[in-house]
Parts: sequence; structure tokens; C-alpha cells
Amino acid sequence: MDSWLDSNPSGARVILSWIPPRRLNGGTLWGYRISKYDYVQKKFVECIGNTKSKSTSITISNDLVAGAIAKFKVSAVTRSTNRKYMAVSASSTIATVVPTAIPQKPILQSAGNITSSSPLVIWAAQGKVERGGLPVNYSVTALAADETQSSCSSTGTSCMLSGLQAGKNYQIRVTATNSRGSAISDLVTESSDPMMNLQWYLDSNFGINVSKAWNITQGDTDVVVAVVDTGITSHPDLDANVVAGYDFISNPAYSRDGNGRDADPSDPGDYDTKSGTPSSWHGTHVAGIIAAESNSVGITGIAPNVKISPVRVLGVNGGTESDIAAGINWAIGVKISGVPTNQHTAKVVNLSIGSSSFSTCYSNSPTQLAINESKLRNVTLVTAAGNDNHLATSSYPGNCYGNITIGATGYTGERSYYSNYSGFSNLQQLYIGVDISAPGGDDRTGLGAPAGGEIWSTLNDGKSSPGKPIYGKEEGTSMASPIAAGVVALMYSVRPSLTDDQVWEILSSTAKPFAASSDCAQQIFETKYQDGSTIKTGKCGVGIIDAGAAVAAVQKLNK
Repeated sequence: MDSWLDSNPSGARVILSWIPPRRLNGGTLWGYRISKYDYVQKKFVECIGNTKSKSTSITISNDLVAGAIAKFKVSAVTRSTNRKYMAVSASSTIATVVPTAIPQKPILQSAGNITSSSPLVIWAAQGKVERGGLPVNYSVTALAADETQSSCSSTGTSCMLSGLQAGKNYQIRVTATNSRGSAISDLVTESSDPMMNLQWYLDSNFGINVSKAWNITQGDTDVVVAVVDTGITSHPDLDANVVAGYDFISNPAYSRDGNGRDADPSDPGDYDTKSGTPSSWHGTHVAGIIAAESNSVGITGIAPNVKISPVRVLGVNGGTESDIAAGINWAIGVKISGVPTNQHTAKVVNLSIGSSSFSTCYSNSPTQLAINESKLRNVTLVTAAGNDNHLATSSYPGNCYGNITIGATGYTGERSYYSNYSGFSNLQQLYIGVDISAPGGDDRTGLGAPAGGEIWSTLNDGKSSPGKPIYGKEEGTSMASPIAAGVVALMYSVRPSLTDDQVWEILSSTAKPFAASSDCAQQIFETKYQDGSTIKTGKCGVGIIDAGAAVAAVQKLNK
């Protein structure tokens, strides 16, 4: 049962109790073994080997997260009367409990200062963990320096204040309250985007160290990143950073916009009418990771000053290789028959695409030829490794040659459970598949972490067609890839003359180590060549991208 304590309002705590075994088969009771279900390992794991007590209850507070389901089993530990032998009984039935606590602090979507008379105040949606496992009510207070105030309440993610004096400055706070207590949002200033607290991937222990990079640059407006994806939806955190793109979906049956290729890269939605699966708004989420503005609203992208060129190649049921290859070529400035030449040539191309059933790259495949051309033009192409938890060499287009293939890591610095990985080639004596990793999120190891350990970015609330701009969390190598693309954009912002090869040399030489316990850290291999040079490869690539170290290394080249 849940056993919350008023003296520790944010702590999760449960009490397990059981009936002792009816028969001991000649032994004597020595204690009990407690096992807890591990959602990462997908099995029950011993958490207390022997209580060494005949007590039939125990309090547990370690490794619990309020709002997250916890499962336990109990076994009896006995020993023979001569103390030579021990035995452990079969386990009890499973006890399931959801511990509770006060809610986590709500996070505002926009800056905490307002000047309008009837503002709509919006905050980030809270999941069950953020709500402390209980229903939550929200109250909003606007307070001026002269103590004038107004308030409103809601059970959702917004409410409208009224009765304020236009032009007057009010400070906004949101309070979340459940039956265990309350938590108040932090004060938000105009100098930072309020949802950055949810962006753990920026500067946490196993984030990308982006603040050090931002001390040098937040990106150059002349640098363009092409997001070859589902297109884009309008969003106040993105609109100012979006330049012209193109829709390369050639089959009207898949485009859902009523025609084939055209100059409008807007995402009309990829809603699946058969399964009822809502539209993904995948391209919008990816674009926000790269270049959401630093504008006191929502989040901050990795490179908030660079520009996004949305290139639409994925629609209903995905896309075709010919359309994807055409999108890459157009993004890097290649003339495409019947299509106006791109006036905003990309320095970085992001492909958050992964399919093991679609195609493999071969020397003269359309995608490989497009990547070859990008290298000739010193454009860096970044691809997702795929989300099938198998060899990345079987996932298109990450299995092409000349692109940088990105694996995903979670909040704890370990490989995300879904991320594809490298395989060891005995012929070449190195790991092949994933070049380097970046945070992509992992909801299994991220319980209790900001955004549940997933990647928070721009989204849309429409189900079948575009609705209102919102923010939300996703996980995947599709999220790791744009984090890498954003870092590369920062590198080009410092030195536009960088070559694609130099980009990789710097990224690989400045990478952060994985968590010591990760299978990624345990499988790093150094290959020595006859000329004395060496190369390090690994199951998840050479390490986790370090934006601060990479951008600093580029800056040194300029001196």
C-alpha cells in the first residue's frame, strides 16, 4: 500500500505486508526476500536478499517514483534446524502499487511577465509522474509590484486571467495541487526560455554540454539546416527561423495535400485512417530540437539562430527513396528538373528516417549518389541509426556511406533500449553501423527525470490535420539525429569553411564517454593501421556528442 509521509511530501514510500507461509517443511523461518520489477531489464530483480526478520511487513522508499507503477514479490527464506542448509520458497503473487507524492513544479510555456489585460497563461502538460500519481488542480496568480493581483484556475494546461490593467507588469506563478500538497512554478525571466528545465539533453551529466558552446555562438543566421522529413507546421517558437522549403512527395495518394510535388512544405498530417493513429508532426518536433528560437517562449533549440529549410519527403505510409534522394539533392543546391533551384542551400542535412524493410544503400543507389554529392559540396548529412534494437547496418539511410549515423542515449548515459547499434567486422577489425551517439531519450531509465527522460520539443495538437502549436516529448534516434545536426550547425557557424571531413574529425575526437555501466562503454575497440594511425570505434560509436568541446575545437582552428 501507498504510505506517503507528510514529513517527506515529495518522497515515494510504500509498505508491503504478507501472510507467512503455512508450512516450513521442517525448516525454520529466517527472513524474507523482496523482489521488485525492473522495467528496463523486464524482470523481477532482488532488492532485499534477506530481511533476517520474521516481521511480515516492510517499508520501502528506495528506487520508487511517485506516480509510477511498482510491482513486488516476496519469498520466504528458511534454514534447516542444524543450520547447514537454506532454502527460498516460491514467490508470492505480485503486489502492485502506485506510490504518491506532491506534484512536481509546473513549468510555464512563456515568460512569467505579462502586460495585457486578459492573458491566456499556458503551462507544460504534466504526466502521471509529474502529477505525483494523483489528480491535480492548477491555480494561476498574476501579481504586480503594487500588490494588485488576479487569479484563475484549471484542471488542464491553460487558463485565462481577467481584470488586469493593460500595460502594467505582472509576475505569473502557477501552483499545482493534489491531495498530498502543492508545488509552485519557478519564477521565469525574460532572459531564458521557460521550458528549458525540461530539456535535460542540453546540459545534464549526459547531455551535450551546450551552454559552453553558446558562450561562443548560438548559431549564424546564414547557416541553413535542411530537415528532410514530414514537412513542418506553424509554431511561434519556429516560424521566424524557417526559410523556404519544398514538398517532394510525388504521389498525390501519399501527400494528403491534393497534389504531387509543390513549393509548400507544410505538413498536412500523416493520420492513419485504418488504425486511427494520430498525425506524428515528426518534422515539427525535429525542427524545434535544432532551431527553436531563444525568445522567452517554450524551448531553446541547439542552434537557435540558424535557419531551417523544411523538405517534405514523408507522407502517409512513409516515403520513397526517389523522393528522399531528390529532397537531399535539392537541399544542397542540385538542380532538380521542374523544380526551382534552392535559394537557401543547406550546410547540414538532417535525415531522421530509419527503415529496415525499405532499402539498403548500394554504390549507385539514388540516396548514396545524393550523399556523395553532399560530400563534394562539403555539406554534412546526419542520419538516425534506427529504433529496432538491432544492427544499424540493416537500417536505411543510416547504412549509406559518407553520412554520420547517430545512435541514441538516455538520461543515464546508456544506450536507449530501442537504439540500433554497431556490429564488429572481423574483416576490417572495427565496429560498423553507428558513428557517434547523442541523447534520444529513454522513458524506461528516465522515470522522474525532466520530460520523463524523453526529448521535449515543438509539436501540434491536431489529430488528423494541423491544430494548435504545442510542446511535447518523444524518444528515438529521430531525436538524437537533430541534436547532432544542431551541433554541426554551431560548428559551421564558427567556421563556414570547415570541410565535412573536419566536422567528423572534431566530433569524434571531442566526444564524451558513455556511462561506465553501459554496454556502449564496454565495447570500444581501437584499430591500428600499418601507417601507425589508429581509429576508435564502438557498439554505440565513439561516445556522446559534446557540443561545448566540439565548438571550442573549431574556434581554435580560427586562431
